[in-house]
Amino acid sequence: MNNTSQDNRDFLNPNFNVNTFLVTTKLFCCSLGIPLNLQIVKTIIRLLRLGYKSRHIFLLSVFVSYLLTFVHPLVELTYCAILPLECGEFVCVVLVVISGLPHALLLLNMCLALTDRFLAIKFPLMHQNKMTSRLAKSTIIVCNISLVFHLKFVYIMGIAPLRCEIWLVHITVVELTILILFVSYIILSVVVYRQTEGRFRASETSRTPGGAFDQEMVVIAGGIVTESRQLTTYGSEFLDARPLRNRSANNVRPAAEPVPVDRDLEASRSLVMVIPLVLTVCPLLILLLAFLFCQLSSQFDCSIFTWLVTYFKELSLIQAVYNPLIFLWKNEELRKALLAIN
Repeated sequence: MNNTSQDNRDFLNPNFNVNTFLVTTKLFCCSLGIPLNLQIVKTIIRLLRLGYKSRHIFLLSVFVSYLLTFVHPLVELTYCAILPLECGEFVCVVLVVISGLPHALLLLNMCLALTDRFLAIKFPLMHQNKMTSRLAKSTIIVCNISLVFHLKFVYIMGIAPLRCEIWLVHITVVELTILILFVSYIILSVVVYRQTEGRFRASETSRTPGGAFDQEMVVIAGGIVTESRQLTTYGSEFLDARPLRNRSANNVRPAAEPVPVDRDLEASRSLVMVIPLVLTVCPLLILLLAFLFCQLSSQFDCSIFTWLVTYFKELSLIQAVYNPLIFLWKNEELRKALLAIN
């Protein structure tokens, strides 16, 4: 970005960098990331049509957000492919409109998905009864629209003219919002990871290799009788084996099927990808904050930050490629569904 204000430093102009390294990086990431994320989105939509749980809706919003991160490089590649002099102003305005939105929406949807996993582990019965598909969709839509309105409030309400310039106040709002979402994501990831690991250890200790015996509370003629039953485990599902002693069909109310928690726990653990996101987003966020401080202080040369931000920005694009790969590696359910479609 370059300064363009003569009397003050209230706004900046976007600076297009079209060197070979950046163009090659954008082409490589887009050619790999867009088909990969599209295939995952198609798989999740198919799972939703088969009647899967609301957690797949939150998962779908995460991968749609990954796809949105490729909008910015696609616009820049379009600018490089055609004559810049003919539509440079229009491309610049488009970049101003979408600046900061993809990464903020990605962090927001990941926070929503982790919050859903937290509620599913902490309050399983309440989550199962209350978190419907309609509620999940409404939550995602309302939160995303609210975030877009918050980040682009100055343009939506006409406070600032929509031109080829980025106001420093707008940059400050975007960076602080991303910082808050980033810290929230780290906190939620740590909390969900600790809960998931605890539940995994508890589920592992409650089983034996050949099957385990558990106790069941059965209501018989108004009284409560404790009866043993055998649980057999196949993969991540609990299957009821035949009871050890016969029951009368007239006076026994069948106990509820145990909830298969392993699949939900696996989904929760696969959502926790703190380290890759920290390695890609954190350096860029630090550089952006340092660049903003440099612009506001007006005592330093900020050209070095402009150069560094240009290259570190590509890290956030690379994570939109390998994070889905990590997710597929950790989430067996989605991986099998993806392979089955292909």
